[in-house]
Amino acid sequence: MMRGLVIKSVRETWVATLLYGVGMLFIMAGLTAIVPQVQGGFEEMWNQIPFVRTILAAFFGIGSDDAMTGRLLQAALLGHPMVLALVWAHGVQVCTRYPVGEIDRGTIDVLLGLPVSRRSVYFSETCVWLIGVFVIVVLGGVGHIVTGLSVPPEGGGLGLEEQLQILLMLYCNGLAIGGLAFLASAVSDRRGRAIAFVFVVLVFSFLINFVAQIWPTFAPVGYVSVLKYFMPIEILRRGSLPWEDVAVLVGAAVACWVAGGEVLVRRSIRTT
Repeated sequence: MMRGLVIKSVRETWVATLLYGVGMLFIMAGLTAIVPQVQGGFEEMWNQIPFVRTILAAFFGIGSDDAMTGRLLQAALLGHPMVLALVWAHGVQVCTRYPVGEIDRGTIDVLLGLPVSRRSVYFSETCVWLIGVFVIVVLGGVGHIVTGLSVPPEGGGLGLEEQLQILLMLYCNGLAIGGLAFLASAVSDRRGRAIAFVFVVLVFSFLINFVAQIWPTFAPVGYVSVLKYFMPIEILRRGSLPWEDVAVLVGAAVACWVAGGEVLVRRSIRTT
């Protein structure tokens, strides 16, 4: 029965997942290709206009004292809002399908009338979501890596290991948002409310992450932002993957997902 639930979910979501993936491929390829073209302008603004340097540093997560190099710019663009938006939008769309999406459509009675448990449906939706995020990130990685072959390391290109590490961080970031969406779905009776809650959390994360980098006294508050733990620049600074950030993202994803599952199996679901 679990296999049948997974097949059902795949049939209902594969088109959207493919569209997100293709979009990610082209966005990653485009951002990677334009870096050598805009690097000179960025370096000029970075070196000559202190105010712009402060804003760009906060936006890209770069230290204001760092030199603006092609490598830093490439890594920063892998965390571009358009890239994050596609991963997050996919997570919100898929992870709010059950139960709140079914409740909203009035079809939850039909689904739960089948000889399946709530946990089985939850697990099947989770499997499809995990595979979908992986497909989107892989397609984005293909776009970036293939386009990046024309950018030599001395010209600002990233090494393959660095690229894979950043893509892994992007995947973990998507897991955290998907876990939050599962929790919001489990406690809500309307899909719009669940999506609005996740949207508010993401906007809040952008805001406090940006302010924390401009205003040092506000920096401790930045640790509650999901973006604090997705800083591609940190991989270049350290020369290795920041495993503590990976642990935070995965831990948050698992905690929200488990909490959502427990709420789901215990709540009283009403369709009227």
